[in-house]
Amino acid sequence: SLSAIIIYALRSLFKQMKQLPALFRADVLDCIVWLSTFFSVLGLGIAFGLGIGVGVSMIVLVYNISYPKAAIVGRFPALPWLFKDVVRYSDAKEVPGIIVYRFDAALNFANKEWFRNNLRNALHARSVSTFTRIHSVVVDASSMTRIDSSGLRILKKVQTELAKDDIELIMCNCRGALRDALIRYGLTVPRYLSVFDGVRYAEGKKLHNTEDDTEVVTIV
Repeated sequence: SLSAIIIYALRSLFKQMKQLPALFRADVLDCIVWLSTFFSVLGLGIAFGLGIGVGVSMIVLVYNISYPKAAIVGRFPALPWLFKDVVRYSDAKEVPGIIVYRFDAALNFANKEWFRNNLRNALHARSVSTFTRIHSVVVDASSMTRIDSSGLRILKKVQTELAKDDIELIMCNCRGALRDALIRYGLTVPRYLSVFDGVRYAEGKKLHNTEDDTEVVTIV
């Protein structure tokens, strides 16, 4: 009967409560989704409760897309080719005059302004803390799996804004789909196969292994 199904469903929900502390430690947002679904099912029934749970899940998904992770990465003095998040690794040191910025998401219409503002804030914070002129921004695009037209426009806008301050934008670790999109859009930007090579270029050591299409197309 229907009542037996409801009782069984609630029983499984109560059993899952044992996993709540571990879920909270793993991901607070996932814990919020679970709690909202749990109490909605208790108060409004299975149909409405699950509907609310799906709605909260969608809100969390949009939030994660709109406010992705990003990091300023630095290199290890003993391992100059290795770059890691300076917040997580105290031995990683920022490169003088260069900001190495890693964006851990696809760049699209939902997070384009966050990308621009976050990078601008990083530039300001670095200038204030070190009083050193920034001459290059190296973007580690290893996690940038996709970019849409809004992302391409904001990337061009960021490049233009940086150029006004005599700061060069450099891309590194571009995946195939991202490279293809940059070429189709006609975004002329130095691209290197690794952060190490991009930083060496920014430091003034001209390399010969830039990608061949770096200077092919010019933006009008």
